[in-house]
Amino acid sequence: MLLRYKIPSDRVIMKGYVATESVLGILRQASLLVIPSYYEGFGLPAVEAMASGCPVVASNVASLPEICGDAALYVDPYKPHSIAEGMRRMLTDDLFREGFIRRGLRRVQKFNWERSLENHLGVIESLVAHDTVHRPSIRPVSQLQVQA
Repeated sequence: MLLRYKIPSDRVIMKGYVATESVLGILRQASLLVIPSYYEGFGLPAVEAMASGCPVVASNVASLPEICGDAALYVDPYKPHSIAEGMRRMLTDDLFREGFIRRGLRRVQKFNWERSLENHLGVIESLVAHDTVHRPSIRPVSQLQVQA
């Protein structure tokens, strides 16, 4: 695919497993992060990339558009040409790329572990305070009628 779409192979590093302590260092040196996922949980790699000043080319499906907002260039993960074109544009248009870096650094300000914990606790407290779950009444065995 790299040759077909004229992306220099020396510009692409495909990593397997990366130790947690190495992730941010790699992202700080990367030209971009490409996530053409069909399915993605929260999208933490995209958030880590944006926080590191690394622009993101991401799948236009799953959770990534919700997580990245306007801070990622979206591609169709089912179309290799779309992925390659997104990579090419991000690698060759410096002004375009810089805009995504700026928006990414702004976007990650919305993600904060303390705020997330407070939001989750608020939801749990609200559910407990407004317990409207209908629970069937349970009668002791001695009150059950046995039919012959």
